[in-house]
Amino acid sequence: MPSVNDGEISRLYRYCREHGIVPDIDTLLPFGRAGRMTSEDIMIIDRVSGELRWFDQTLGIEWPVDSIQTYIGQACDRCFHHLYIDHFGRVSPCLGANKKEVYIGNIRNQQIEKLWRVPLMRNIRARRYGGLCSVCAKFLDGRCNSCLGRFTSRISLGGIETTGCWKFERG
Repeated sequence: MPSVNDGEISRLYRYCREHGIVPDIDTLLPFGRAGRMTSEDIMIIDRVSGELRWFDQTLGIEWPVDSIQTYIGQACDRCFHHLYIDHFGRVSPCLGANKKEVYIGNIRNQQIEKLWRVPLMRNIRARRYGGLCSVCAKFLDGRCNSCLGRFTSRISLGGIETTGCWKFERG
């Protein structure tokens, strides 16, 4: 997050690369306030991104030209290969679930491999959702996985209830 933990990102990224962990470090913006970013915030993001790209180049890893992407308008598939870990060690299925304070455990006292396999993660990856998203044509044919952060009214071990979005298509 610009001006909050940007000084730690390069060190964390190096640690991941040196220990065989595939890092996925996103630019975190104050939730819902991307339009209010300052030019200083943007310069910090550019600087840190440049450091990460340079480090990967020293390892022979080239970034694709389109490496700065967003999941808006695409089927977010992060639940199939990511977990979100906050600075307290709390683990969530994704950033959106973290913002809703949905935690599946804490890496300080639980193994990440076990957290990956908890019932909630299995339900998310199996796309066991209820509510409006579960009957949307885009969800049914795999064009969308429903954003846990934006379009859920409830996330629990009992299930995921969704509210639908502006791109709903009757299934």
